[in-house]
Amino acid sequence: MSDTDWGDDVYQPQEQEASDPDEQLGAEDTLLDPSGTGDPLDEGYSPPDRPWVVEGLGTTAAESLTGESLDARLTRELPETPGFTGDGVGDLAGGDGELWDGKVGITRAGRLTQQADGSVPATLTASDVGIDGAAASAEEAAMHVIPEDGDDETLLDGSLPDGALVDGQPADDGPGKVPREGNAKGPGKGA
Repeated sequence: MSDTDWGDDVYQPQEQEASDPDEQLGAEDTLLDPSGTGDPLDEGYSPPDRPWVVEGLGTTAAESLTGESLDARLTRELPETPGFTGDGVGDLAGGDGELWDGKVGITRAGRLTQQADGSVPATLTASDVGIDGAAASAEEAAMHVIPEDGDDETLLDGSLPDGALVDGQPADDGPGKVPREGNAKGPGKGA
């Protein structure tokens, strides 16, 4: 039988496409959330800390067949929290939480780089060059923008949550802007 003896080409096997099956798909060909980085490999991936639902009910065939009783399902559910659970400042509902003052910046800095001209020692200053596509490292996440004297005195881009304290005093309700060219200080860095 030769290649010309085949019937119509509707149900015939197709030739391999020219693309490599292991090739990374482009951003336009995936269903990922577009984050603006362009390349999905630049975003990074953080695996979960522990396996999900491995020890949960229904992972074995026997559990899938028998199912779960309504009482067991209701005991696993978490109750919904009613209304207001906190002031947005800290983790303690109705408590002070984390206090904000002039020595602790609220706005996180992006990637920090030293100045290229070399006029200032690299250990003293840095410039914020914006976010990276991947998640920030622990050191980068610890860096915050602190306004200097003469800069806009508000500490948060937008308005402060109700009950927020600035320098130990209640904050005013006006919106504030944080300049991106402030000092960036992290834990252990002097003020």
